Amino acid sequence: RVGRRRGTRARGGRARMASLDSLSWFLDAPARVLGERHRWVSFALGVAVQLCAGTLYSVSAWGVALRDAAGWENDEDLSLATTVGTLGVYLAVHNGLALDRFGARPCLAFASIALLLGWNLLARVASSNGSPAAAAFALALVGQGSVTSFLASLAPNVANFEEAHQGKAHGVLLAGFGGSSALFAAAYRGAFVGNLPGFFAFAGWVTALVAAMNAFACKDGAFEKRLERLVTSHGGLSHAVGSYAFATRRSNAGNRGIRLARIGGRGGGDENDEDEQRLVEPNAEDASADRETRRSQTSSGTSKHSSSRGVDESENATEEEEEARVVGDEEAPRVKESRDDAKTPFESETESSNLAAHLKKLFSTPLFWLIYAHLTLTLGTALLWVNQAGPFAVVADDSVNAKSASLATMVMLFSLGNVGGRVACGVASDFCETKFATPRAFFLIVGGLVMCLGSACLAGAPEREDTRNGVALTIGLAEGTIMAAWTSAVRNAFGEARFGLHLAVYNSALALGSSLFNGFAAAATSDPGDYGDGEVVGYKATFAIATTACGGATLLAMAIVKATRHDAAERAAAARRGNDVGG
Repeated sequence: RVGRRRGTRARGGRARMASLDSLSWFLDAPARVLGERHRWVSFALGVAVQLCAGTLYSVSAWGVALRDAAGWENDEDLSLATTVGTLGVYLAVHNGLALDRFGARPCLAFASIALLLGWNLLARVASSNGSPAAAAFALALVGQGSVTSFLASLAPNVANFEEAHQGKAHGVLLAGFGGSSALFAAAYRGAFVGNLPGFFAFAGWVTALVAAMNAFACKDGAFEKRLERLVTSHGGLSHAVGSYAFATRRSNAGNRGIRLARIGGRGGGDENDEDEQRLVEPNAEDASADRETRRSQTSSGTSKHSSSRGVDESENATEEEEEARVVGDEEAPRVKESRDDAKTPFESETESSNLAAHLKKLFSTPLFWLIYAHLTLTLGTALLWVNQAGPFAVVADDSVNAKSASLATMVMLFSLGNVGGRVACGVASDFCETKFATPRAFFLIVGGLVMCLGSACLAGAPEREDTRNGVALTIGLAEGTIMAAWTSAVRNAFGEARFGLHLAVYNSALALGSSLFNGFAAAATSDPGDYGDGEVVGYKATFAIATTACGGATLLAMAIVKATRHDAAERAAAARRGNDVGG
């Protein structure tokens, strides 16, 4: 009986091992087939995902048509639905935690499902006179899929490039996000006017398929680096990382660590079965004993060679170096040293902190709140335009209605400005930082000034189509510049170890700004006024307030630049003294 139980357990262990090995082989296929081209294919797919991640920015093209198709009585219902949708995009702390915890590929798989469900639910709302609450839920699902795909295609692909080129990588990827609204607004205008459910179904299937493709083929540079640190510090991979971590680790060149595979050439005896089961599922005591044995073997092996070099490395080696040597990673100490030199002061101070301590340190940093306030004011203004530009045009210009081409034109101009701002800022920030040591945060000043100009023009003359189109291009340019600048600035200030979490936390600033400005717009336009111009006056007042807010954000950006210069100077001084910045 004991033998049969052991045999059953061993067969179960072999089955689990074979399943994990098959999964590893499947997930490793892109790296195995593409080789050195993998990061470029992943980058191209990342741009495609970004093109699908900003679809909600096209709401000005089809939002009024959704209101009419669903039979809603007023603009407040539309504003409620679209505001909740944008909150789904920007309330994303849990998405960032999931990205840092599980990596990009599982997150992209989730994004694919959320996008498919959300867009198809919205199609049902449009075809069956659904309520604003149902539309809000559908748009929140789309928002969650969008922000997850945004984070999971940005962080890993930027990490695949050297720091000198990361600004350009940021710019190109974010240009895809900026071009998303133009792409889908053009698709709606060209093929789906009068068929809103068909457009929503089209958007759902396209975005879901693109996200699924990237879930399979993404090269997750950020997650690979975290796994390398894990292997270096612990001599292997923890069970918490799961089978995906094994597959990712095995896809790295030079991997000589623990390999998940069935041990061949064994007999069928109980003793061998039990030994094999230990390899599959080592308990804590066996793992500890095995680790001590390997350390003693390493120590004795090292001491034999130390006599010829005159140094006993086994006495001076750290636990991390011993573990790295066990898995065959002889370069780990040098890699770790160079990695420590590249860390930001904040990253060095919080590297070993748990999540609560990390967030406490983050929230106690003045630079964090300066950037947070800037994004709340400037990108809140951009989201005010995204949600209210269409309704504002309808009430300000009698020639504009739900099916007017001018609404789609505004969206496309906004998107083109967005693309230009992101690419230009990405390239310019790399150049300025390399040649003139100008912080990337400098472009937050530029973006704030341009955003201030655009919102002031719209508040002044909303009834003119050329003004509305110029404002769309201007606000798109400002939004693109700010988006490229703040993501780069956050990576430089707080490091890449928890970059997904940092992006997600800052996304809440966009949610806050969107809620404040769009909430004020809804309240300001609720009264039609004695002469029927109450909505126009309310919109003008809202954009005038946004103009003032963007002016204040420009002053905040100056303080951000000063703070980043100060941090850079401290880091340079520490390097000159020969101190390790990582502590």
